[in-house]
Amino acid sequence: MSRRIVGAMMATVVSGMECVGQLPPEADPPYIPTSLAVLDVMLEMASVASGDTVYDLGSGDGRIVIRAAERGARGVGTEYDLELVERSRANADSAGVGESVEFVHGDVFEADVRSATVVTLYLGAEFNRRLRPRLLEQLRPGSRIVSHGFHMGDWEPDSVRNVGTGAARATLYAWVVPADVGGFWSIVIEGRETTVLEFDQSFQKIDGSLGRASRTVPIAAGEITGDSVEFEAVLAEGRGRGVFRFEGRLDGGRLAGVARGPDGGALAWHAVRFTDPSRSPEWRDAPDRFPPDGMP
Repeated sequence: MSRRIVGAMMATVVSGMECVGQLPPEADPPYIPTSLAVLDVMLEMASVASGDTVYDLGSGDGRIVIRAAERGARGVGTEYDLELVERSRANADSAGVGESVEFVHGDVFEADVRSATVVTLYLGAEFNRRLRPRLLEQLRPGSRIVSHGFHMGDWEPDSVRNVGTGAARATLYAWVVPADVGGFWSIVIEGRETTVLEFDQSFQKIDGSLGRASRTVPIAAGEITGDSVEFEAVLAEGRGRGVFRFEGRLDGGRLAGVARGPDGGALAWHAVRFTDPSRSPEWRDAPDRFPPDGMP
């Protein structure tokens, strides 16, 4: 992170697992390490295990990366302060995990996190908001993010934990990166004609509609967890109508799963994205031109 950026945000910054991490040396802030108890809860919230790759943006003295490596994960820390980077490397060697971790002297806003399965943060609310587009763009669906003390603006956390009491109390926020499913889909529900599924997505929340022309119904209680999608819609059932709970998983450009009705029965369904989403309303309003199955 550039010193110009840091200077403008100094009042709100806390870095890595220390208060010192992202501030320039001349600021000379106090060195206040975060307790290992808090770090352990952060890793627990992210379900860190062997096979994960944990990136800590603003990694301080490296303790969360080292702790993750002790659980069998691979760790990468990015830190502005070169002295802390060197200390992190020494700490990793002392802990016997030097070959499982890497510490980079650099700017957190330029960090490439595409190989991460978990990202940890202790930076400040404004830093989180600025990082959010990069995290959503680069991280794969299902990746986990945990922030110590600071939220992500209007991206609501999937879970919140409080650790400790009084002045030592820490609030931790966790998110699961959602798949991008917004837009129009061609959906086939077992025993029914092909129709249109529209998702209006806001982070992990979705609403929208199911159907064509005047025969649309709203979808409700929609949510995305990684590459899993769930929502409810009212469908005709026998001589009446009932609420069906759709559960599916995204694989490439295809969603597939089951819809469970009020009687417990299950209908298989699958959906594919439109090739040209800009033309989707035209097909919605002209059922006779809608393709029988697959992408137009």
